[in-house]
Amino acid sequence: MISPPTSTILRDRVAKAHIDIRIRRLSLGNPGDVRPAGEGVSELRIHYGPGYRIYFTKQGDAVVILVSRRLQ
Repeated sequence: MISPPTSTILRDRVAKAHIDIRIRRLSLGNPGDVRPAGEGVSELRIHYGPGYRIYFTKQGDAVVILVSRRLQ
Protein backbone atom coordinates (compact mmCIF):
# COMPACT_ATOMS: atom_id res chain seq x y z
CA MET A 1 0.00 0.00 0.00
CA ILE A 2 3.02 2.34 0.34
CA SER A 3 3.59 4.26 -2.89
CA PRO A 4 6.85 3.73 -4.80
CA PRO A 5 8.27 7.20 -3.93
CA THR A 6 7.80 6.50 -0.21
CA SER A 7 9.29 3.05 -0.61
CA THR A 8 12.49 4.49 -2.04
CA ILE A 9 12.76 7.18 0.65
CA LEU A 10 12.28 4.83 3.58
CA ARG A 11 14.76 1.94 3.70
CA ASP A 12 13.66 0.38 7.00
CA ARG A 13 11.46 -2.60 6.05
CA VAL A 14 9.91 -2.89 9.50
CA ALA A 15 9.02 0.82 9.49
CA LYS A 16 7.41 0.38 6.06
CA ALA A 17 5.33 -2.48 7.46
CA HIS A 18 4.22 -0.37 10.46
CA ILE A 19 3.24 2.49 8.16
CA ASP A 20 1.43 0.18 5.74
CA ILE A 21 -0.57 -1.42 8.56
CA ARG A 22 -1.59 1.95 9.98
CA ILE A 23 -2.67 3.25 6.55
CA ARG A 24 -4.74 0.11 6.02
CA ARG A 25 -6.36 0.54 9.46
CA LEU A 26 -7.04 4.20 8.67
CA SER A 27 -8.74 3.20 5.40
CA LEU A 28 -10.97 0.83 7.37
CA GLY A 29 -12.02 3.57 9.80
CA ASN A 30 -9.75 2.53 12.68
CA PRO A 31 -7.02 5.20 12.83
CA GLY A 32 -5.66 4.37 16.29
CA ASP A 33 -3.43 7.02 17.92
CA VAL A 34 -4.51 10.28 16.24
CA ARG A 35 -4.49 13.86 17.41
CA PRO A 36 -5.54 17.12 15.74
CA ALA A 37 -2.77 19.01 13.98
CA GLY A 38 -4.86 22.08 13.10
CA GLU A 39 -7.15 23.39 10.35
CA GLY A 40 -8.86 20.03 9.74
CA VAL A 41 -5.59 18.08 9.52
CA SER A 42 -4.97 15.15 11.85
CA GLU A 43 -1.70 13.53 12.86
CA LEU A 44 -1.55 9.74 12.97
CA ARG A 45 1.30 8.79 15.30
CA ILE A 46 3.34 5.63 14.82
CA HIS A 47 5.40 4.65 17.84
CA TYR A 48 8.27 2.89 16.13
CA GLY A 49 11.84 3.98 15.50
CA PRO A 50 12.14 7.76 15.51
CA GLY A 51 8.35 8.11 15.72
CA TYR A 52 6.75 8.39 12.30
CA ARG A 53 3.82 10.69 11.57
CA ILE A 54 1.19 10.55 8.86
CA TYR A 55 -0.85 13.68 8.29
CA PHE A 56 -4.31 13.35 6.80
CA THR A 57 -7.64 15.06 6.39
CA LYS A 58 -11.13 13.82 5.60
CA GLN A 59 -13.09 15.06 2.61
CA GLY A 60 -16.56 13.56 2.84
CA ASP A 61 -16.11 9.79 3.04
CA ALA A 62 -12.55 9.96 1.63
CA VAL A 63 -9.34 10.13 3.64
CA VAL A 64 -6.65 12.27 2.00
CA ILE A 65 -3.07 11.56 3.09
CA LEU A 66 -0.78 14.56 2.93
CA VAL A 67 2.65 13.63 1.62
CA SER A 68 5.57 15.16 3.46
CA ARG A 69 8.98 14.17 4.71
CA ARG A 70 9.87 15.81 7.99
CA LEU A 71 13.32 15.38 9.45
CA GLN A 72 13.81 15.94 13.15
